[in-house]
Amino acid sequence: ITRSSRVMPVVWCCLSSSGLTRGSRGLGITRSGRGMTREEGAVEKAMAVYIMTNRSGGTLYIGVTGDLIRRVWQHRTHCVPGFTDRYNLERLVWFEMHGTPGEAIRREKALKRWNRAWKIALIERSNPGWRGLWNEIAAP
Repeated sequence: ITRSSRVMPVVWCCLSSSGLTRGSRGLGITRSGRGMTREEGAVEKAMAVYIMTNRSGGTLYIGVTGDLIRRVWQHRTHCVPGFTDRYNLERLVWFEMHGTPGEAIRREKALKRWNRAWKIALIERSNPGWRGLWNEIAAP
């Protein structure tokens, strides 16, 4: 499949055809990946910084994406090889939305420099049970 003269991965097709293209409940996320915000005349894509794990207190992965639902789905289905696939990190336990890619990337880099105890405290402030947040972001 081609889009904008580049070859898109099969994963993108699977997500598009599976119906994950509707909006979400007030989380600032769109399932189509076209979450655009307008600031001072510029159009920027809304970005998310997120943390994945395999269990409470388990291995942590911090990432940044312009399409949180699609990216978490990729982690959950192991369709993209890498760290989260290798360590079976399927549970989204924390995320925050940012208005610009620059803000999100700065936040991701800062979080990656944090020590483990600080990351765990961040997760437990908003999600003390380390429950998976997939149903919250993927619900219609």
